[in-house]
Amino acid sequence: MSDDSQISALERLTKLRESGALTEEEFTAQKAAILAGGNTTASHVPFYRKLWLVVTLTCLILTFWISLIILLTGDVYTRTKDRALTPIKKSTRYVYAGFLAVWMVAAGINAVIHPSILKEDIAGGTPAQTSSGAPQAAAPSSSQASNMPDACESSDAADMVKNALENAPAAQLVSVKVLDFGKAKETWFDKASNVRRCYGIAYLNSGQTPVAYQLFFGPSGKEMVQVLTGDQATTQVMVDQAKKEEADNAAKTAPANPPAAPDATAASPSPVQQANPAPDANDALVQALNQQYIGKGYEDSEPEIEASGWKETDSDIGSQVFQKGEVKIRVEYVPTGLAQITKISRVQ
Repeated sequence: MSDDSQISALERLTKLRESGALTEEEFTAQKAAILAGGNTTASHVPFYRKLWLVVTLTCLILTFWISLIILLTGDVYTRTKDRALTPIKKSTRYVYAGFLAVWMVAAGINAVIHPSILKEDIAGGTPAQTSSGAPQAAAPSSSQASNMPDACESSDAADMVKNALENAPAAQLVSVKVLDFGKAKETWFDKASNVRRCYGIAYLNSGQTPVAYQLFFGPSGKEMVQVLTGDQATTQVMVDQAKKEEADNAAKTAPANPPAAPDATAASPSPVQQANPAPDANDALVQALNQQYIGKGYEDSEPEIEASGWKETDSDIGSQVFQKGEVKIRVEYVPTGLAQITKISRVQ
């Protein structure tokens, strides 16, 4: 830099200080740079302290925290019109660092509130399951070690259901967010097919909905989930409960030992007896209860049932068991909406 250029630069620097644009510290640093030749050579500045690198690290998003460290630990340099390297203003550097710090805090809070999103980012965007009835593979879980699907109440199962709801084909048309998911319960575990059938409640941005889901393993051994919501979920739960009851009754009535050969002298029942078994004394009671309560809301009918002398002894999703003396009945109802009673049957 020539003497005239150096004097002109010092005069401009003095005016900037007098106008308040430069602090005394910045004025001193700039003055020293001008007197030393007006050019901070690139060899004196580490490459990671150059502004272009800091901006690049910020734009890459995942490395923005490195930019924050560089900004907080020393000067960051940029080139002027005369190709000299000069540090950016300290106030500018701190504003830049403050913006990145707020960004980091927000990212940390989001990771705590929505850990499933962080898992997907780390995994590189694992495809979620669909709620339209066509299952997709989920990430392998520890349940594969025992060759049984995850428990309905497990956090892995909850994450799979949430991802399925938020990434269903319908969610591509209308944004779906799962605000909360809980009250998960197993309705039936089909040991023969190794399928765990579950029920839960999801709170979406559009409102509350029942969720029926099945956990099972696909052909490749990956755990999968199939999800139904709304009326389809309610229907599926009732079907699962009926299958479970049928399986339980079959297990109870199955003989412990192979049946003995039939006695040829024993009288076999006539076709009339087979078609018309002896009536049960309680059939009339069950029929009367069905006529009285089917179609009514369960919450309104429960006090009336208990006032008749029936005591609740057991409960399940969509059903309650009552007992009076030695007689037990099961009251089944739709577990959503008005909770209308659909069936009353006798429990053996």
